[in-house]
Amino acid sequence: MTQFAVSALVERRREIMREKAYLEREIVRCDEAMGHLDATIHLLDAGYDLAKVTAKQYANEDEFFQPGETPILALEVLREAGRPLATPAITTAILKRRGLFDLVGKAQFQRLNAKVNAALNAKFRQRLVRKTGGVPGETRSIIWELVGRGSGGRFPPPASANSLSTAAIPGE
Repeated sequence: MTQFAVSALVERRREIMREKAYLEREIVRCDEAMGHLDATIHLLDAGYDLAKVTAKQYANEDEFFQPGETPILALEVLREAGRPLATPAITTAILKRRGLFDLVGKAQFQRLNAKVNAALNAKFRQRLVRKTGGVPGETRSIIWELVGRGSGGRFPPPASANSLSTAAIPGE
């Protein structure tokens, strides 16, 4: 048993060594490419200070949710509410459910709200939800409800925009 475990660990170490060697070659390639870019920049502007150039950061749009999780959470929120909700209210409920509402800023909330809106639009095309209106003056603030809510599969009358909370947006 021990020999099998050691053999598997050695094999994993070999795989990591191969990956490390590849990444080291990539670093050399990137350094060469940056050298060429630096030379070109200095040809065009000899006084340009390259020390003030910082690396571009990757935007992790989905640092809070796993792939495919947003539409599931949005549908759960609508199901539990039992009434139509505006997109910001759904986004707020999702963040509060995860204990993340106080951790996001306004810009991050807007990105997540756009993601929830896109997820619900996909569910709209699948005819799982319907749009019952919008909140005046709000961007991406559509009022959503589940299809088939109410008695006998008939739709309940749409709620007015005034009766729906658009939720508190962080930073406001």
